[in-house]
Amino acid sequence: MTTGSASLTIEKISGVAETEASLRAHFLGKDPLSQEGQSPTLFATDRTDRRTFIAQGWVVTDAQALADVGPVPRGEAIIEIPEDVLRFYTREYAEDCR
Repeated sequence: MTTGSASLTIEKISGVAETEASLRAHFLGKDPLSQEGQSPTLFATDRTDRRTFIAQGWVVTDAQALADVGPVPRGEAIIEIPEDVLRFYTREYAEDCR
């Protein structure tokens, strides 16, 4: 995994925006306990209107967990990520939150 940027094109769904926007994704870190090719990862985007992140994680397929969450809007997905991955947010942005 490199620590560079990746160019992404996303489609905004249902009322947020109907056009496509180009984002840059900046690698923050990956799960240190994951095996090669199985790495939940956190990225920051370069959006200027608000701070957003892209999380790569395991797709939740457990029926009970999905029932607990409830309906998932079109264009969204439920993923699971380890707490260690969320720490990359804290490490990168903790000073901004004070």
